[in-house]
Amino acid sequence: MKGLLLITLVVLSSRPAYAEWVVLSPSNSAGGYSVYVDPDTIRREGEMVTMWHLADFQTRQTVNEASFLSLKMQAQYDCTYLRWRRQALTNFSGNMVVLFSE
Repeated sequence: MKGLLLITLVVLSSRPAYAEWVVLSPSNSAGGYSVYVDPDTIRREGEMVTMWHLADFQTRQTVNEASFLSLKMQAQYDCTYLRWRRQALTNFSGNMVVLFSE
């Protein structure tokens, strides 16, 4: 019974954990975009680095009939041959900056 009480108190007292996105490249021009990276997601295996980053656009983007203002992508980077590949991609209709201010 004490264990259940302790678990309940911990769950009720904990706050949600939000990723600490860091500005990698702020937008400097009209129609530009800002790039953010989540340092907690950076994983290195030898010369390969995997991480999540997001782009927040100032103007609506349209690719293959999909319209978006932000995108979040997981990519793997090859530091030896200076190449990369996308592993996951999600487009968002709104700007991600709104999520940071909540």
